[in-house]
Amino acid sequence: MKDKSDNSAFIRKCGIIEDKEGKTMLSDKVMQVFEQYNGTLPVKVAQAHGIDKDTLRKAFDRGDIERPRRGVYVLPDALEDEYFSLQSIYTKGIFSSLSAFELQNLSTVLSSYFYITFPQGYNKNFNQTDILAKIAPKDEYLLGVETVRTPEGNPVKTYNKERIIVDILRKTTPPTYEEKEALYDYFSAPEDLERLYDYAKFFGIENQVKQMEVRYA
Repeated sequence: MKDKSDNSAFIRKCGIIEDKEGKTMLSDKVMQVFEQYNGTLPVKVAQAHGIDKDTLRKAFDRGDIERPRRGVYVLPDALEDEYFSLQSIYTKGIFSSLSAFELQNLSTVLSSYFYITFPQGYNKNFNQTDILAKIAPKDEYLLGVETVRTPEGNPVKTYNKERIIVDILRKTTPPTYEEKEALYDYFSAPEDLERLYDYAKFFGIENQVKQMEVRYA
């Protein structure tokens, strides 16, 4: 006959514990990992911490956690960190355009879409209506990438401010309200003009950058 203590050890290993009434609940380890990522835990991240997906699935079936989208779980009292969720699903994606504006605090406007740039040759079906995908040549794709924190405090990849500004000035259409706001915010207190001009030279738009410097000086 299997010893009860062996069974308890197995339960703890599976990431669950029982309260005084015998009801299952999340183990301290699982809770700590959820809290480390501010309530949003993608399966890939959980597995990196030694938590298997079956543990999360069973916790979801019990009603201990919620699943806002496939492969992502959140605590019942937490809002999903959508940037963090999407980054875990689309690992080669880099947040750009209006999404980058928000992450870099260059705009006060919140978009209802997530703008994500992928490398040329990336083949992925986007069945989510809240994603606007862009494909970029590989030499452009990685230019200016950095890791920032989402408003919820989790790490994601986006473009730095200088790359954002250059991308705005590369466009052939007039800037939108959000883009004008980003241009004003940046040129009012430029962070790295040397890097900005390096990017401008790469894309051949040095004159446009000079004009913006004069306009917003």
